This record gives sequence, C-alpha cells and structure tokens, in this order.
Amino acid sequence: MLKKIDWNAKRESLQKVNTSAPRPRKAKGDTEDTIQAKVEYYLNLKRIPFIHIPRPVYAMVGYRTTPQVVKNCISKYLKGVPDIIAFKKEPFNKSIDCIDCSTLLMELKRDNGKVSQGQKNWHKNLVVHVPRSFEEARALIDNWMED
Repeated sequence: MLKKIDWNAKRESLQKVNTSAPRPRKAKGDTEDTIQAKVEYYLNLKRIPFIHIPRPVYAMVGYRTTPQVVKNCISKYLKGVPDIIAFKKEPFNKSIDCIDCSTLLMELKRDNGKVSQGQKNWHKNLVVHVPRSFEEARALIDNWMED
C-alpha cells in the first residue's frame, strides 16, 4: 500500500527553515578567470610577451599521485607568484651592448578579491599591481606601454 504524503506539512516544514541568515554576497563583475582570459587576449592583440603559471600546476599540490618533491617545490617557490608577468623590450642601449627589458607584474582580483599571504610576500619585494577589473588592467597595460 502506498504511503500518503501530507504536502501541507512538507510545505510548512520547508518554510520553517532559517532563511534569516545573510547569504554571502556575490561580487559584481567578472570572475578572476574571466578577467585573466580578457587580459591575456588583450596582451596577445598588443603582441606583448607574457607568462602565466596555469592553475593545474598549483592544483598538483593536492594530487595524491604527485611526488612530494614536486609538491614541496610548487608550494615553496610558486606560492603567490603574480598572475601575469608581461615583458617590454626597451630601446637598444649601444653603450652597454644589450637589450633592457621592463616587466609588468599583475595580480588579478575581482571587486571583493583578497590578496593571500603568499602574494603579499611577493608584493613586499616587487612592484606588483592589483587591478580589480579588465578595464583597470587595460589602462595599466596602456600606461605601461607608453612609458
């Protein structure tokens, strides 16, 4: 015999669930991954060479199959590395007979994104910019290229 379901009781029990607790607010605007993709696309359009360490490299720390030596290396040396490291060749310096290279370091964050302790450690020793949108990053890149 089928059990009869009291739908009114179900509805009342669902309404009693505590909905007064505030939900975390989602940041407006793009995610960090979207900002990252837009910045990389823009750098490619401008033909600016750059490097970016992809997320799977950092994710290897969590894999059980990754050797401990690799995990230690990633944790020690790559923790907090800026998202984008862009390079700009300076004019040829004839007196020194070399090409100078200028770098732009960017840690991309969304509106409410927080800088981690590892990132702060990098920021202490280097000039790392933290744009919070693609528009900020584009303006930063354009100003850097004009200098």
